[in-house]
Amino acid sequence: MKKELKHKIIELKSNSFNEIDHLSILQEIYDEFNEGKQEYYLLARFFINGLDDIPNLKQRQFWSEPAFEKAREIFYSSHRKLIQIIDTYYDLKTNEKLHQQFHANNNLKSIWIEKNGKKQGIFKRYYDDTKIAFISEYENGQSRGSVKEWYPNGQTSEEGKYLNNEYVLE
Repeated sequence: MKKELKHKIIELKSNSFNEIDHLSILQEIYDEFNEGKQEYYLLARFFINGLDDIPNLKQRQFWSEPAFEKAREIFYSSHRKLIQIIDTYYDLKTNEKLHQQFHANNNLKSIWIEKNGKKQGIFKRYYDDTKIAFISEYENGQSRGSVKEWYPNGQTSEEGKYLNNEYVLE
């Protein structure tokens, strides 16, 4: 990850929307993703898909000024989600590394963090249409905490958790 871009990613956590042009930074990250830097997948997807009611931010040049300002307000009110993505997957310590695998259609297949070479934190697996398939928690390479799995139609197929290194259905 480019040092300058990593610094800009951390700047995205700022609530100072007048001082930092969040949309320009996301555009730069999106451009890097389009040049083959797949580590920016989550932020690029955030940018092109928008959040909930936000239309494609990437297409802002086609909007009227009032429509763009309305979308910008929604974006700012949804800032917490962007911060969560950055904190979880991009603001890593030196002994942590982001891992991502992709489906043949270039959609995210799985994502996790390794700390000192072992899975740490949340592990997520997705279907090739980007719907969530599986979430589990890891600590020092071992399954810990809650586990949830979904069918391709989005319905929950199984929920459980690890207690004393044993998987228990809920």
